[in-house]
Amino acid sequence: RKNLAGFLTPPYSTPEEELCEEWSKETARRYGKVGGSVVAISVLNQVLLVIYSYFIAWERQCTVTELAKSQFSKLFLSQFVNTGLLILFINAHIKEYPSILSFIKALSIGEGSYTDITGQWFTVVGTTLILTIFIEVFSTTCSPVVNSHVFYPLMQRYYQKTKVTQESLNDVYTLPEWNLSLRLAQSLNVIFCVVMYSGGMPILYLVGALYCFTA
Repeated sequence: RKNLAGFLTPPYSTPEEELCEEWSKETARRYGKVGGSVVAISVLNQVLLVIYSYFIAWERQCTVTELAKSQFSKLFLSQFVNTGLLILFINAHIKEYPSILSFIKALSIGEGSYTDITGQWFTVVGTTLILTIFIEVFSTTCSPVVNSHVFYPLMQRYYQKTKVTQESLNDVYTLPEWNLSLRLAQSLNVIFCVVMYSGGMPILYLVGALYCFTA
């Protein structure tokens, strides 16, 4: 007797599997799209961080406060659009556009299958959103913890006998500067997504509480 994963994947050898072959392929394809979307959004968020770090450097802000403000606004807006809004608009089916927005069709925005938020929408799009936000919770909080409690202590232990000058020891034992604007942008991105979609998906309240606990 196979589990659901075994039932959805080939070979379809039993009579039951042959009867449900078309359904199995469609369901497996849908799960694949969900997983691919989650990975793509998470990767794109990291790419946006790198891109905007170069753009913000070109602005040549005069003070640290102005630099932090610029970083925060750009990083938060880009991550929130990518995480919480883009997947909504791509899966929405918009019948008519204003003429001034006709270029949006070229971006496949509004060409989705859902004209309203239905049960099927929650199954496909909602699941993708929950998984994406859940991954964001750990991707934004685990790496600093691992760096502080695992990577840097190991590096200090390795270099403590080879580094002999004060300058080199400072480089080893001084932790990197805490990026306030980046952490604030990531936190607001998660909180905004939770507040926006938790009315229809209450499990996001638990995801938001988990983020606040781990962050």
